[in-house]
Amino acid sequence: MSVMRLTCEQCGKYFDVPEEKLPGQGRFRFTCPGCKGKNIVQLPEKGDQGEAGTDRDPACPEDDMSQAAEPDMFPPGAEVAFVRVQDQDWWERIESYLLSTGFYLSTADNVNEAVHKLRLNSYQCVILEEGAEHEELLNEIACWPGQIRREVNVILVGSQAPSFDPGQAFVQGVNTYLSLSDLDSAEQYLDQARGEFDQVKEPWSAVREEGSQA
Repeated sequence: MSVMRLTCEQCGKYFDVPEEKLPGQGRFRFTCPGCKGKNIVQLPEKGDQGEAGTDRDPACPEDDMSQAAEPDMFPPGAEVAFVRVQDQDWWERIESYLLSTGFYLSTADNVNEAVHKLRLNSYQCVILEEGAEHEELLNEIACWPGQIRREVNVILVGSQAPSFDPGQAFVQGVNTYLSLSDLDSAEQYLDQARGEFDQVKEPWSAVREEGSQA
């Protein structure tokens, strides 16, 4: 199946669309399923192998269209967290905490679907469990443009370091690292991670708000 990759000029999210769903030629408009931004695309001439509206780093992972995902459907303005954690006890604690703080939850059945969801949707929080299975997801997050990455609180749970170890968080490219051994403090630590992220994010939010009022 032939596909064309489209990139939203407003938020930087990108996704693949089967070519049979696109107009035959010329220009067309599309609305980003993530930020709802409006975009105009100029279709390439026949034989042109270029991608429409894309500036993706070639070092970043490419799509596997065998596991396409649909955009999440949540109320406008909702805070949504994407969670992929295999440890059942941690999953239950994370789910309980997020629901109690007003988040909606999204997840995926496999890594390919998870990658597509990260590309299609705008999440305020991403929580993953450390391990080889999720290396691709961390690589995907590392490829996000700065203006997108600053808006997402990425939390990794694992067994390689103590909770809130800054070195492990830096190496993994996440905002907070939590130890699986701290299950009894899971809700407290998740709340602390959220508070620390909000403090880091506040200056960027203030700059963005000033820009929108200018």
